[in-house]
Amino acid sequence: MNRVSGHMQCMRLAAAARLRDTRGFMLGEHVLSIVFLGLLCIAIAAGLSAALSSYAAITKQTKADAMLARAVEEVSDQLTYALSVEGSDARIVLDNPSFASPSTKASSRIVSNDAGIVLTTLVNGKETALVPCEYGLIPKVENIEYRPRYDDYDEVLAGQNEWGFTVAVYEDSKTDAPLVETTMSILRIGS
Repeated sequence: MNRVSGHMQCMRLAAAARLRDTRGFMLGEHVLSIVFLGLLCIAIAAGLSAALSSYAAITKQTKADAMLARAVEEVSDQLTYALSVEGSDARIVLDNPSFASPSTKASSRIVSNDAGIVLTTLVNGKETALVPCEYGLIPKVENIEYRPRYDDYDEVLAGQNEWGFTVAVYEDSKTDAPLVETTMSILRIGS
């Protein structure tokens, strides 16, 4: 009996030693660390989603700004260096008049359509893309006006005839409000 009670006492001491052992992790600590890691993963995923959304919005705005700058440059070049403007002797403001394009040397008009901003040659109807639609963005030119200036002797004032126009860039799915827009006034210095 002594031998059995010694063995029981040994088992009790071993069990007590295991309960007092501070090496390793207890079940509660394991659960707590798993919950903490789960919350950390959720926070990282939410932050990453917000960062990607922000990046997409900033990238779209940057592309819209670049497209607007290119559109202003292309339209300005065509209008500034127009060889002639049809109807400019009428002494009135002309809405989107045809003009002799410096690039095609033919009577043309700048319009917006599904392809973007195009130069349409009136003789043969050929369209040349000035600023095409890209990246889900649509460039549009609106309100093109030609304002001729005359001196006291009814002579056209060279270098003082003005073009006015508005260029806007819209998001493909949202055509109600432009992402960026500008209104320009430039002088015609063509022949």
